[in-house]
This record gives sequence, structure tokens and C-alpha cells, in this order.
Amino acid sequence: MAKKKTKPIEPPPRSEIETYHDPRDYWLNELASRFDKPSCFNGQVSIRRYRVHVYEIPESKEILVERLRHLWWNCDNHHHFKPLKHAAETLGIELSYDDFGKDRKKQ
Repeated sequence: MAKKKTKPIEPPPRSEIETYHDPRDYWLNELASRFDKPSCFNGQVSIRRYRVHVYEIPESKEILVERLRHLWWNCDNHHHFKPLKHAAETLGIELSYDDFGKDRKKQ
């Protein structure tokens, strides 16, 4: 029996994503350096050029503080202690040592 061929789905002309990871460091550099010329790999022919725009989505300090506290309360890695404390300092808040990982400890 012959296989039924399916037509590949065409991507939309414009794509947009939202992420919590700042892509301006490693990811954009990786795109610019590894994919800087036309290529063909694993059946994917890359001959079209794309432009990526990255901008920070403005949000209130209260939302950022809420997210940071959620990370603090649910943290299970002592290596994150100092980076989270530093992020709190940049927002002008204090995080209690006693609350570090408290929600994770309840489970």
C-alpha cells in the first residue's frame, strides 16, 4: 500500500514568542555565529534570511517582586541563593533567609 504524502505546514510569515530568558546573551550570539551563511542539514535547507527583534516587556515592580518571591519560596538549590538575593537588591527588597525554599519543604 502506498504511503499518503502530507504537505509540509508552512510557518506564518511573522512569528512572535514571549520568554523569561533574556535571549540577548547566548542565544542571539549563537544564532548569529552558527547560522551566518546558507546551509543544508538533516534535510532542512536554510537559504532565507530572518531578522529577530528582542525587547523587554515593561511590567510593574510588584509583578517582578511576586515572581521573585515565588522563586525564593520554591527554590531547591543552594546555588541560587546569592543570585536571587542579588535580584532582590536590584528591586530594592529584602528576602528572608527563613523563607528560602519554605514551600518546597512543606511538600
